[in-house]
Amino acid sequence: MYLKVFKMTTICVAFISLSSCFDNKKPAPTTLTFEEQLQLDIEIIDDYLAENSILAQKHESGIRYVIKEEGEGRNPNNNSNITFNYIGSFLDGKIFDQSNDPVKFNLSQLIEAFKIGLPLVKEGSTVVLYAPSGYCYGSTGTATIPSNSNLIFEVELITVDEQ
Repeated sequence: MYLKVFKMTTICVAFISLSSCFDNKKPAPTTLTFEEQLQLDIEIIDDYLAENSILAQKHESGIRYVIKEEGEGRNPNNNSNITFNYIGSFLDGKIFDQSNDPVKFNLSQLIEAFKIGLPLVKEGSTVVLYAPSGYCYGSTGTATIPSNSNLIFEVELITVDEQ
């Protein structure tokens, strides 16, 4: 009798243990609209800034920024060729990319965070952009950046050349 109860108990425990390994009818993750994700991202970024006592300026887009050094040159526009250094990191401080030498691009070729944030500063400036995910790599992410990642870019805007 004792052996029979022991076997039944063992079977029940095994079944319960194994059943917890399977994902039984978990609801599919909901997909937020761009605007819903943007509002969520802004809250996350604003909380991060408050927790770290960072006084950032607010752009109407939702990007937050801190001008570390104000330059004296011209502001870039979407047609400008710009030369810059950058460091890209996650809100946890982990760096995902950085330039080892200055890079040169037309501003129109860059992510929205740069298209919005860099015209806010002049040539010679250093700015830190706190960018909602939709202005970076959005819901798709990249090989090294998970989807819906809010990112920080520290950018030294070296030169601005008009086309």
